[in-house]
Amino acid sequence: MRFKPYLGRVNGKIKWGRTITIAPPNTPMSEVWRAYEEVVGDERQTLGWLLALYRDSDRFRELSPKSQQDYAKAIEKLTGAPVGNDRFGSVELRLIDKRSIRSYLDTYPSPVAANRQIAVLKSAWNWVLERYNVPENP
Repeated sequence: MRFKPYLGRVNGKIKWGRTITIAPPNTPMSEVWRAYEEVVGDERQTLGWLLALYRDSDRFRELSPKSQQDYAKAIEKLTGAPVGNDRFGSVELRLIDKRSIRSYLDTYPSPVAANRQIAVLKSAWNWVLERYNVPENP
């Protein structure tokens, strides 16, 4: 079985990672799933995972082209923002609280820019919350 990881979008086009062989062709499905979870398991339940789900959703596609552009920029900033030795996108959802979001937003020079980030984060989190078992929106 082979797996090609989804890396996000670049200029509106889907970007895939290199193909990874996770198990031989005759492997039982239980073993394939175990191997798959080893490959991608750490990416789930992170802020980047949540925002990627939202960005690929019908709700996101229903936004106007300008809003899609603005939201995509906000998502890029959110996931790429440095947090300690890592990026905000790799932080587990269970570790994100009001204080961590406020600390992140306080780095913005203008309240308007921070409000846009909040709007995107709220929309994405609430959309995912209706479909997946994730922590409540902080």
